[in-house]
Amino acid sequence: MISTGLVPGLAAADPVACDPGWRVVAEYDNSFRWEGASLTGEMGGSVSWTGIVQVLENFDTGCNVLGILVNFTGPAVGGTLSLSGYNIGVLYSIQYPLPFEAYSDSPTNAVGGAVSVNPDGLFPTHYAHIHHDVNDRGADEYYIGTFHPLGLDPGVYAPEPAFVTDVRASFSVPLDLLGQTVYAQLHVYNNRCQCGVTAIPVPGGSALAA
Repeated sequence: MISTGLVPGLAAADPVACDPGWRVVAEYDNSFRWEGASLTGEMGGSVSWTGIVQVLENFDTGCNVLGILVNFTGPAVGGTLSLSGYNIGVLYSIQYPLPFEAYSDSPTNAVGGAVSVNPDGLFPTHYAHIHHDVNDRGADEYYIGTFHPLGLDPGVYAPEPAFVTDVRASFSVPLDLLGQTVYAQLHVYNNRCQCGVTAIPVPGGSALAA
């Protein structure tokens, strides 16, 4: 079952009739903590995320929305992610019209292309990368995870914890979703926890210009 963890959004100030450019129109706290039965074994481990999700819209002088971004980030610079356990990680994605429950279904309703992410690459305790074009809509996902213990017994092996700072993932959302509700979803791989599903009504230009 999905645990929504919904948090009321904080609407930004209305555009001044209308200053062109990008502005934050809503912001939500999507922090969570999850801990398994142990730090070893296939479903063990722990995850902690401290961060927010923001909606940004790009306005022209007529208050028309030219672009939509949904950003996973942090209250200061970026978010902070802690991972303990083997082969454990967090998938960041935007879903519409409904979030997913099983990891294998994550591409089904995914929307939005990744504009920028941080970090990206291989690191001593973890790796991070974009899953490009996961469906026929060209949607992307972002994943940060620890390594699989190749050749080691997962029942006794627990890798060094990963502490990842300045985590950021920005997704461009299609304009035809103006006025709809999308879901900013954080999923602890692999089906360990539906820890963060934030319902986000995407404001239309006319509502903000009123």
